[in-house]
Amino acid sequence: MRLGVNKLEGRWYNAGRVKRGQVMKKNLVGLVVVMLVSACASMFNTGPNVSGTWNVAIDTQGGVLERSLELIQDGDQLTGTYNTQAGPVPIKGTFSDNSISFKLTIEIQGQSVELSYAATVEGDKISGTVNAGDFGSIPFTGTRQQ
Repeated sequence: MRLGVNKLEGRWYNAGRVKRGQVMKKNLVGLVVVMLVSACASMFNTGPNVSGTWNVAIDTQGGVLERSLELIQDGDQLTGTYNTQAGPVPIKGTFSDNSISFKLTIEIQGQSVELSYAATVEGDKISGTVNAGDFGSIPFTGTRQQ
């Protein structure tokens, strides 16, 4: 830092380009910008995207049921279609930390049954359980179609 003398007032002043305190302000502003960008990036990073068509195998007492599941992820919300023998059924659920959960209602043996799915997604693989009310909990696995 170079110092000069203001001859009119008899005071010392900073004769360099940067005034005292400006470097600190610039560093502080830069730090705040970096922190804001990091915070925004972490807010919008919810993990992997589970959108796509999944082939699932449900291990029932009567044998393995193979179905397809179409998921659309919007942030932590899931919507999509579960394809049954009777046709497509809409689903609605959530996604958080590699875990998904969703519900749908189907007809089983003449009665309306709500199925609650809970699963963990790892890359293109999914595994979890289906809670089928009085019919119990049933394991399932699946893979995403490429």
